[in-house]
Amino acid sequence: MEALNRIADALERIAESLERTPEQRDVQASERIKKGMKDAQMQGAAIGRPSIWSRPGFAEAYRIMRLRMKSGEISRRQAAMELGIGYATLKRTLDGEGVGI
Repeated sequence: MEALNRIADALERIAESLERTPEQRDVQASERIKKGMKDAQMQGAAIGRPSIWSRPGFAEAYRIMRLRMKSGEISRRQAAMELGIGYATLKRTLDGEGVGI
């Protein structure tokens, strides 16, 4: 009997879900996701993509690469490849520092 009640409850929730518009379902899903992210963050979980600066040894490799670019030994595109980051990421990082390389 309990199993039948659980099945009936599940079918009722499915029917209610189908009555909602796709937009309403999207809003509800978005709210659940935001709540889950907030809860995870409060428990100390990192949310989002890790910074390039959090990579071990990146700061030193970037400093050396910047010197090589300044001397003309290497292009921005080559530097990005050697650092293992995208060209746009390197450009954004350099521009953020005000480095005109």
